[in-house]
This record gives sequence, C-alpha cells and structure tokens, in this order.
Amino acid sequence: MDALIESRCGCKKADGQACSSKFTRSELITLRRDAISLDYYNCHANRLDLAVLSALGVCKNDNMTITSTKKKVKSRERSRLHFMIRGVIVCEKTFLFCHAIGGFCFKRLSNILRTEGLVEKKHGNANRSPANVTKYVDYKAVSTFLINYGEQNGLLLPGRVANCHDWNAILLPASDTKENIYRKYVASCEVSNSHYVSLYVFSKIWRECHPRLRVQKGMSDLCGMCQQNFTSLSQFALRTEEEKMKVINSSREHLLLAQTS
Repeated sequence: MDALIESRCGCKKADGQACSSKFTRSELITLRRDAISLDYYNCHANRLDLAVLSALGVCKNDNMTITSTKKKVKSRERSRLHFMIRGVIVCEKTFLFCHAIGGFCFKRLSNILRTEGLVEKKHGNANRSPANVTKYVDYKAVSTFLINYGEQNGLLLPGRVANCHDWNAILLPASDTKENIYRKYVASCEVSNSHYVSLYVFSKIWRECHPRLRVQKGMSDLCGMCQQNFTSLSQFALRTEEEKMKVINSSREHLLLAQTS
C-alpha cells in the first residue's frame, strides 16, 4: 500500500503522469477500505465480486470491430477494458489496488464477465450439506439411548427442591460421567453392529436434545442418613462431648456399610 501511494503506480495515463497521482493518500485508503468491507458472502455470493464485475462492465469496450488508420478493419477477438475509478482513467495496477483484489481474482472475474456476463456467481458449496454433517439416524440413535438410560438410572424430583432451580430435571448418579455413559453407548452400538458418533457429537446431542438429563454433582446425591449425619456434624458447637462421639461413630458405621454394600 505504501509503495503504491508513495512511489505511485508508474504509468502515464493522467496527462503523462501516474494515474494514482489524481487521488490523495486518504482517498486511495478509503477506496480500498470500502472494497474490503464488501468482501463477505451473502446468499452464497461474494459482494465484492459483484461490485468488481459491475465496475468491469462499465469499463468494457463493446465495439465488435477494431478501427485503425494504419491497419484494416477486423473483428475484435476480445473486449478491451478501460479502467476507470470515479470517472478517472487509471491503470490496471491502481484499479486492482483500489478494489483490494489480486491478479488471479481479476482474471477469474474477467473470464466470468466475458463468458457469462454480469451474473451473481455462487460458490461451489452452495445448497450442499457438509461432508461431516451428523445424520438424522445418528441423532435418533443417541436420543433413544439417552431416553432409555435416563428412565433406567435417572431420578425424578418430587417437586421443587432446595439448591435445584430446575425441578423438572432428571438426575443421574454422581458416580456417572458423560465419558462413562458414552462408553456404554459405544458398547451398545458395537453389540448391535451399528454406527456410533464421537464423544463431541454425543455431548452436543445430549446438550441440545436432552438438557433435562443431568449428572448430579458430588455431595448432592446423599441418602437420608448421610444428610442427617452431615447436618449433625455441622452443629458440633451446640453438642456435648458424648453426643459428638455418638454422631461420629454413627456416621463412620454408615460410611463403612455404604462402602461394603
């Protein structure tokens, strides 16, 4: 950018001077920034390509014959382009710079203008599904597995419960993790000889289709006895030494029973 602005384009189209000298530094930068702002896709078509095609269509010479005082008149093989920006005749270098495109893009758009005319050219992936898109069959298989797993291992809340904002949630044991549940899903697919998805897609389907199904956090799936012992241990300051030892022994016996059973 600085090379073109400081040393100019090097042509002599503006009365023997460089055509870029007809524009100030700020004007050249503004023209280029305006072109860059159009470099996005809308309805599968690039807006900058359409703007450049329109500019090339204005610069196109539609005369079908070549007239010259030194040579005989003959048919024109290809249209000649007279590059213009804001009514000022410029060279190809300045035209490409102001429209923020390169030589390869210019040749591609010139061929489109010559063969197809001023048309909105869509990219090749328009109206096509990606190759790695998740199929509906896989969505349904994962969803069915999660529904069955939630019915067999989930816990429905009796109503509104403290520290649980979603009373309609289905809680899975805290010993489960998404990775462990995913391994069970893969094992079931291998038994039935069916296709299975990755852990990322499995978690995505879980998050999108079954947000109610959750794995309980640690210390949130305590039984009634554990919860009672936890409450008693938190009130130690109000108890005597004999009551403290009794609560500790009761809690220890219950934990040993839970570990062995």
